[in-house]
Amino acid sequence: MNIPSNSNCDCGACMTTEDAVPERTFTVPEGAYKELLYMVELHKQHGAPNHFETVEDMLDFILLSIADGSRRPGAWERGMLEQMGLIADCPEHRVYRDCYGAPDRSPQKGVQRSGDSG
Repeated sequence: MNIPSNSNCDCGACMTTEDAVPERTFTVPEGAYKELLYMVELHKQHGAPNHFETVEDMLDFILLSIADGSRRPGAWERGMLEQMGLIADCPEHRVYRDCYGAPDRSPQKGVQRSGDSG
């Protein structure tokens, strides 16, 4: 899976490519795989606004859409997650994040914490 470059983030974690991301393997339930395969066949035969040639490419898009909905409260993907009950009931999950994954909780660059000597 390729994680798209995020121009708003300088953490480095979002600027990854397939080579930098460890391979993840998971099992797709048979019924879901059959339906995704059928959708890909329909895309090949008839086209689609978001055309996919393989189930793997479609899954990449689906998973990144879920990740985007998680980190971007105002995104169209967020509505999908809310309907599925996947938004945690806490303030942290209602804040926009530039980067994928948990927010960096370390002090910001150039900001001195109280008690630190400069």
